Amino acid sequence: MTKFVLTIFFIVVSYIGTWAQGPDGPFGHGHPHGGDDEAWRERKERFKAEKVAYISNELNLSVQKAQKFWPIYNQYDVLLDSIGEKRRKNMDMKRLDDISGFSEQECKDMMINSFEIDSKELEIRKKYYDELCKIFTQKEIMQYYHAEHEFRRNAMRQFKGASFGKSFKNN
Repeated sequence: MTKFVLTIFFIVVSYIGTWAQGPDGPFGHGHPHGGDDEAWRERKERFKAEKVAYISNELNLSVQKAQKFWPIYNQYDVLLDSIGEKRRKNMDMKRLDDISGFSEQECKDMMINSFEIDSKELEIRKKYYDELCKIFTQKEIMQYYHAEHEFRRNAMRQFKGASFGKSFKNN
């Protein structure tokens, strides 16, 4: 029973990490590789634009710091999107609705893949942190991480009952 609970816990934690970036996250319920791709891309771009505006407002960057920060941030965002896509392919929740249909080996392979994906994500996050250290003080880095966290928290809260057309700051 403990192994089952731990397995479910790891699956949920892995999925939550990319929820806001995923097709079932705040961009809507379409899938990027099926259905209404254009509408999904538009929701995703709107979400990203709101995220950039929120972070910009929270950090209040000087022109010099903004010129250094945003190119690095954009590279980081692309890498995390790639990791999120790998995670979604590995742990497709629709496939996991009936775990009883999986063999022990299939479950093991998904978990090992999940750990490898998590490891790659951590590697990217560490590299990105090193890049931020070249631009910001430690307090500014913490401000950035806090702004990211608050944006995601507000996005999840807003997703539960409101549209994304409103400002996150007002909720």
